[in-house]
Amino acid sequence: MAPCPAGAVTQRYPADMNPFKTPFRLRTLSVSVAATSALVSSMALAAEPTASACTDFYTHINGQWIANTELPPDRARIGSFDQLAISNTRLLIRSLDRLMAQPQQQDTPGLKLLAAWYGSALDPAVAQAAGLQAAQPLLQRIASLKDRSELPALLAEFTRARLGGPLGMSVMADNQDVRRHILGVGGSGIGLPDRDDYLKTDATSKRLQDAYRTYARQLLQLGGTTPDDAALDALLAFEKSLAESLLNAVERRNPQATNHRRTLQTLQAEAPGLDWAAWARAAGATPDRLGADQPFMLPQPRHAQAVARLVQEAPLSTWQTYLRLRLLDALAPWLDERFQAASFDWKERAQRGLTKPSPRNEQLVYLIGGRTGWEPLAQTLGELFVRESFSSQAQA
Repeated sequence: MAPCPAGAVTQRYPADMNPFKTPFRLRTLSVSVAATSALVSSMALAAEPTASACTDFYTHINGQWIANTELPPDRARIGSFDQLAISNTRLLIRSLDRLMAQPQQQDTPGLKLLAAWYGSALDPAVAQAAGLQAAQPLLQRIASLKDRSELPALLAEFTRARLGGPLGMSVMADNQDVRRHILGVGGSGIGLPDRDDYLKTDATSKRLQDAYRTYARQLLQLGGTTPDDAALDALLAFEKSLAESLLNAVERRNPQATNHRRTLQTLQAEAPGLDWAAWARAAGATPDRLGADQPFMLPQPRHAQAVARLVQEAPLSTWQTYLRLRLLDALAPWLDERFQAASFDWKERAQRGLTKPSPRNEQLVYLIGGRTGWEPLAQTLGELFVRESFSSQAQA
């Protein structure tokens, strides 16, 4: 191919797909000669010869592949990394099916729990029979909420179980000394995909707001309550208050914007509406783990202030609606097919454009392990993957 004339290359990626947006990030790709050869061959098949490499390199390389590749109805995207994920998921499904069929392979407590969890979630009759039984203790606590002083312990339940409440707690790398780990307190508690979706008025944002409202109504009705329009208005206003307190995507690019330390004492003075020590203790940060004057990371102080303010100002009835929704939203993929369908319509159809759910066994691999491996049984799932993929010599 002849070299491009000086200044001819005007586009490397479409604006919305450029992985090298400011700040520029250096990315290193190390591949074998064989892998490089395969990559070159695939690029040749995908190339669009009618598009000039000098003026539209992206289309030149990918044009034919994009034109000839149809997205499956249960996928929002497809590509080499997606194919790798699909291959690994299928391997795990085979391993899980074998684990179920051969109980003698369940030779650790984790594998026994994994088999029981996978098997019960795979059978729709089990979820149908169980209903909301597992959620009832927390639903009853929410229903019996009578005083604001009960909110710290109730919010801590959501923190401990990672149920999508407004406050989260995790161990993270210390921004000020990456050789250390430190407790981080964060969270968002919003139901729309991004904080800006509450604030924008364009057609896409309006569509998402309407779809979320429909989802909230449907989920709450399935959970046994019948919210009227006023209750849903109050719910969305409540979540909008949380959203407004969050940093936007541009602000989060600045590492110093989320580099904040607090102690329970200083946070109590800064956001006095919530008993932070009571919340932290109930969430598992006992005094021997987090002293009153021991620093932790608080990436978004403004959000903590908003939560504390809502603890004092938002009607308890709105808190109840909000917490019911967050609980049912977190549990919906595990509940019966009505909840699963509602969750799919909101999270996959409305947000990602899918028209068909992925197979249930594939969903369960992601639900059990988490898309980034942060669910409780993720490492046990990894143990199963190693057993299947590596020889005994490699495992030794």
